[in-house]
Amino acid sequence: MEGRTEYQEIYEMLKERKLELLEVYNKLLNDVIKKSLEIFCVSKNFSTNNSMWAYYANNHKGFILEFELLEKKLESLQNLKPALYEEKLSKQSYLFMKKLIEVYCELLVEKNSKEFNQKFFGMTQLIYFFCSCKDKSWENEEEYRFFKFSTADKGELVNFFDANLKLVSIYGGVNISEKNAEKLKSIANKLGVEFKTTKISNKEYKIEES
Repeated sequence: MEGRTEYQEIYEMLKERKLELLEVYNKLLNDVIKKSLEIFCVSKNFSTNNSMWAYYANNHKGFILEFELLEKKLESLQNLKPALYEEKLSKQSYLFMKKLIEVYCELLVEKNSKEFNQKFFGMTQLIYFFCSCKDKSWENEEEYRFFKFSTADKGELVNFFDANLKLVSIYGGVNISEKNAEKLKSIANKLGVEFKTTKISNKEYKIEES
């Protein structure tokens, strides 16, 4: 986030009392966080999520990627969060807004200090928390989200290893065309991972490997 002019502009307006606290928070959220935060979403379990195949894989004509975690240490999971399914919107308290603004303003003057790094880590974890909340009606997705702050203007390619993930398999949907299945087999071979086909179970409402 180094070199972003938005921080300096917000800091100057805050010093000159040209913005109220809530306005500063909204400006930080819209001008800095939303432009800087990248999110990669995955689902915990594909076999019982028939609706996921319908929504995101062109009614079983597409494919899914299966990953495994490279490491399960706490420090390796700090940017990977489970979605939190709630019936009501999470309320962001005045104290959280105030501390968030303080920490981002400190970025301008003492970004290398140990105390700032600790505060900044705490604030980013809270940001990830609020960005993980979803309506309860989506809980069957069993979603996890990987978060990353970036200075790229229009997104960027991120190595799966940076997300603590390793690609292990590619699954073709039940209705995938023969042509697309052959393309995926070729891609899987080049990547050194398995290509698997799927079918609808005769005993349960689930998808299984064929």
